[in-house]
Amino acid sequence: MQIIGKDFGPVLVQAKDGVIVAAARPVSYMRGWSLARVLALAGRWQWRLSSPISSASSLNSASLPKGTDMTETMMTFINGELPVLDTWLDCRHTKIGWTATRKSDGAKLDITYDPSLLSCYPPDAPPIARMPADKDYVTIKDERGWPIGVVRIERAPLPFVSRKARRGKARAARAA
Repeated sequence: MQIIGKDFGPVLVQAKDGVIVAAARPVSYMRGWSLARVLALAGRWQWRLSSPISSASSLNSASLPKGTDMTETMMTFINGELPVLDTWLDCRHTKIGWTATRKSDGAKLDITYDPSLLSCYPPDAPPIARMPADKDYVTIKDERGWPIGVVRIERAPLPFVSRKARRGKARAARAA
């Protein structure tokens, strides 16, 4: 379920057998609490409780992009279980963002920030879009900001440079 408070947005809380087993910030202190205790606290603070719109079981197929297979899902900590919409292969950083190849149709993707959002930055120092460092997925949201699924990202392998080749480059740089 999700808890929506006055001062915070939707926060995922997972219960199993009447006990909270996982809770995201700012309610992570609730782990181990009984579900009745959480419901009483939610009533006292006038928090709204709802089942997450993003869970694979509650999504209706009309809100998903065409060709989405609902059988493959991925567990995210903040949003719970979400359907995998696509896989992006050979992801690597570029000068202004990152690139990938879409697995479903082989299309080349260039991921950068939306130019309309860049107006608040100086033109000589725009922000650079980067892949998430600690996750192997990107959450896709609808126009309301609700997560509808994830795209699995598979990073490009790093090129192996032998020690001998590195020494040669260093010597060439010193000689120049």
